[in-house]
Amino acid sequence: MLEWLLVAVLSVAILIFFHKQGGCEFKINQIAWSERLTKGTTLLGERVPLVLQNVPPVAFWTQQDCMMRPCYGEVPVFADKGLGSWLVETDGTTVCPWSLEHAKLLGSLSGLALWTERELNPLVHAPSLLSLWYQPEVSCWAGSRGLWRLRGRWTCLFVTEGAVQVSILPGTSTKALPPSWTKGSTHPSQLTVFDTPFVADLKFMDIVLRPGHLLVMPSHWLLSWSSLEGSSVCPMVCCIEYHTPISRFVRT
Repeated sequence: MLEWLLVAVLSVAILIFFHKQGGCEFKINQIAWSERLTKGTTLLGERVPLVLQNVPPVAFWTQQDCMMRPCYGEVPVFADKGLGSWLVETDGTTVCPWSLEHAKLLGSLSGLALWTERELNPLVHAPSLLSLWYQPEVSCWAGSRGLWRLRGRWTCLFVTEGAVQVSILPGTSTKALPPSWTKGSTHPSQLTVFDTPFVADLKFMDIVLRPGHLLVMPSHWLLSWSSLEGSSVCPMVCCIEYHTPISRFVRT
């Protein structure tokens, strides 16, 4: 019995070690949405950011969708108004006010989970046995979101309305960031030497996402997004995180 316990502990330790290994190369692969099943799996193996182009439009998680479907009212994001009423008052400077738990509820109600199962799982779950290992976790956001660490094996982002500027940083950048970055309000482009003494050490890349583009990020990067400069529309953002049992364990 003790031997089996030792084997189990060693196996978990090995899996955690390999989970923490990840590239931080500033390279972006790009392919068409129609090529995701023929070329996508190979490119995912390179462990660098991937952009899928010409993604077909979706009918969920748009401002019109949020105003028309009463199901969104089931999520208690605001005490005094509904989600649709709040969206009427938003613009390109809006910061998303809800937590990850609320975002997950909105993701499950919106239809994002079903879209992920039909359209995105075949890419990540090739070969099919990976469906037992990689499980998607969906969430929906409106407005900008500050820096957060990508814990899932893959994190996919796309916008249904508006446009965002996504900033990505290697996970090794945390030492140069201000202590407050974990509060979720930090954007790399807004940092200065007055709040970040080692701001010159920060290397980041900005990627513009509009409807029709989907970004796939490997784990261990830091990521934030904000409305594209000049855009007056509050961006509607969908996020899919593919977690393994190990990434869920490490996240807790």
